Amino acid sequence: MVTSVMKSVAAVVFAMRTAEAAVASYGGCYSFTTHDVNCEANSSSCEDLYWMTPSGLAGYGISCTLDDIETGSCYDAMDTHVATCAWSEEDCPHDSFYWIDPGYEFGDDTVCTGYHNRDKHPAHYSVCQSADGTSNVCSFGSMDCLADETYYDPWEVVEGLGLQCYCTDVHTGACYDTTTDATTCTYSKESCEDGEVWISARDAEDTYDLGCRACAAEPTPAPTPADFCHDFASLDDDVMSEVQHIGCEGYYTTDVGCPIAVDGSYWYDDDATCADFCESFSVDAVCVGAHEYDDNQCGSDLVQDLECDDVIIDSDVSNIWHVTCSCSTDTSAVEADDNADCIDDDDWMYKSSSKDCGWVAKKAHARCHKKGADGTTALSSCTTACSSCECEDDSSWYQKKKPSRDCDYVAKKPSGRCLKEGEDGTFAYESCPMSCGMCGCQDSAVWQHNGKSSRDCDWVAKKPDSRCKKEDLVGVKAKNACLVACQTCD
Repeated sequence: MVTSVMKSVAAVVFAMRTAEAAVASYGGCYSFTTHDVNCEANSSSCEDLYWMTPSGLAGYGISCTLDDIETGSCYDAMDTHVATCAWSEEDCPHDSFYWIDPGYEFGDDTVCTGYHNRDKHPAHYSVCQSADGTSNVCSFGSMDCLADETYYDPWEVVEGLGLQCYCTDVHTGACYDTTTDATTCTYSKESCEDGEVWISARDAEDTYDLGCRACAAEPTPAPTPADFCHDFASLDDDVMSEVQHIGCEGYYTTDVGCPIAVDGSYWYDDDATCADFCESFSVDAVCVGAHEYDDNQCGSDLVQDLECDDVIIDSDVSNIWHVTCSCSTDTSAVEADDNADCIDDDDWMYKSSSKDCGWVAKKAHARCHKKGADGTTALSSCTTACSSCECEDDSSWYQKKKPSRDCDYVAKKPSGRCLKEGEDGTFAYESCPMSCGMCGCQDSAVWQHNGKSSRDCDWVAKKPDSRCKKEDLVGVKAKNACLVACQTCD
């Protein structure tokens, strides 16, 4: 029976061959108590929760990607003392590495997922190498290796083989529906529905050419001057001998300029600043950013942001050779920063003169909604403290065909009115951002977990530790939308 079914699979999938890789779907563990779903690769993490297949989750409008699955990490206790995300404990290279279970939140508020290494770089995966060394297949682990193949952990893949396996390269298996002839790429047999046939990762690739891969697109690392180092460019001798361009292409291009690692000797000349450097670097350039990294090599991480006008030699930096300047001929960002209207009102106070905008800034998430003695809220008068600069409702907006329903009307019941369309074609949350919690230190009035109106920012506030990581239907996490509930105001 199995043989005849697999022949049917072969007939179908060979007819469905495509040059594009198919992206895997994942299941999750469902709680009947909280009605939450934790995305997982298989049921081993469910414990008392109910395992749901990718198709089962889809029936509730829920989809799980590899970035939704939290993984563990290997902690180097002997050398670097750094925890690196890994798919399983098997990936840890040797005994001096300790395994940290999935779900651990690090001091920088990052977690490990199958997609990213703590939000900083792509997660690396293992390899199954053929006996003759001519074939290397990126995999989740040794269980995907054939009997005559050798398993290499992610460290060995990078350092020994000189390769890099990201989730875009990792092969997965698939579930074949014998009724509809449909195939669903996924991680394990447990993701198959009753009546579906499991196809292993290697058969899916080598026999049926399904092209199943663990994720859709190569993860984009967070902006740091890593991975791409460009050729040296000479400048005038009175400026400096040379500079190293870092990140002007690919991952690390920014909207306002690219980081440049400056020769440390430059900072000894005439109390130099990044503003000075950018001006000398190009006649039309201005400084739009200054930063210190933990090294001046590819792969370095951000230590701190500096001000363009900071005298580097007098600044609190660990190593002046690790300072970068971002220069740009686009001055719009600088002009926005210099906007004179974006200042706190010195006269604003809440009940007493000691409770001014400085007082608000200390606990913005709890105080920005306070109404001052002059009748204005801290959100509108303490624009720096509440991160609400240039945020105001459009006085001309009103709901379509109802001129009396303006932004003030929206503000009285934002949860039900911020999605109303205006006469000008914009929605209330676009034209009434202050009323809808879309700017400054506020909770968004339109954010909902998985599109459920009962799971808004008020719902998040009841259990912020577990719910601030939840996402809405477009992938926005609660911690980035429910700033008061999650206490994540800048």
